[in-house]
Amino acid sequence: MSIRYISSLFLTACIIFLFGQIGCSTDSKQSEKNNDSIAVQSETIMESASNANETSISTIGFGFCDQTGKRILMQEDSVVLPESFTKALSKEGKIVDIIFREAKKESEQSNGRQWAENFDRSGGNLYIVTSGTVSEEETTVLFTKPFLETHKLIPTTPFEKGKLSDSNRAKIESFKGWKVKDSHSLVKLSGNRSIFLVEFELKGDSALASLVVVGSDKILYKDFPAKYDETSTWSVDDGGQFGWEYYKILAVLEYEGKIELITDWVGAEGYNATYMQEEGQTFKVIKEGYRYTSPL
Repeated sequence: MSIRYISSLFLTACIIFLFGQIGCSTDSKQSEKNNDSIAVQSETIMESASNANETSISTIGFGFCDQTGKRILMQEDSVVLPESFTKALSKEGKIVDIIFREAKKESEQSNGRQWAENFDRSGGNLYIVTSGTVSEEETTVLFTKPFLETHKLIPTTPFEKGKLSDSNRAKIESFKGWKVKDSHSLVKLSGNRSIFLVEFELKGDSALASLVVVGSDKILYKDFPAKYDETSTWSVDDGGQFGWEYYKILAVLEYEGKIELITDWVGAEGYNATYMQEEGQTFKVIKEGYRYTSPL
């Protein structure tokens, strides 16, 4: 074998070895790059999950209590962390402490009514009130700690015989384009603000009532349009009347300078609780909860 042939073989081997090293280095760098990318994606996913979790627990829930006002059931399947709800609204409109006890199963003897008399047979997330009591008649409102850290509860005072001033009546009629038929005062707030229910004159078979927050600088509306029926207009068997006495303000809050309302509306077959937030000159519904209480 000639020396020239051996040299050629040696040179070829060196070239193959050199390209192999370059390939390994490239693969290693690509692997490191992929690992870095995976790490960044994992951190992003974890951060998104954390933000989603914070959002999910910074909220409110609806439920009902037993006849003592010391136990609460919240029937919401979508609640991920039931133990995050640690506060509730008392019958006096104050904040009381609660603790999550267990996920309670509904018994076969339950009549399906979500009220105090059927409490022991109903299912849901069970809470114990550790201070004060909650209202047996109204929908129970539950809060998480993060929610109350950012949403301020505004004190209210009864305003059952308040009158809608002529100037505010004129402003409402002008803005809505409807003539006011009647109004009913609900509560007064700080800052010379009051909340009314206003029913307007019919336009053909179109009926309209509005929840109205009247302030010195602006008026806010939550409209309840309906098709007039002498038997059932806004709710079943309402006789074509809105029924002031069945609509209640459970709480008024303030968040980032905006008014928020939590209301309870009693119908023939149940209670409809609503959490809404000021948006422009109206209220945007954030959350609703319904509980069935039709008489047996």
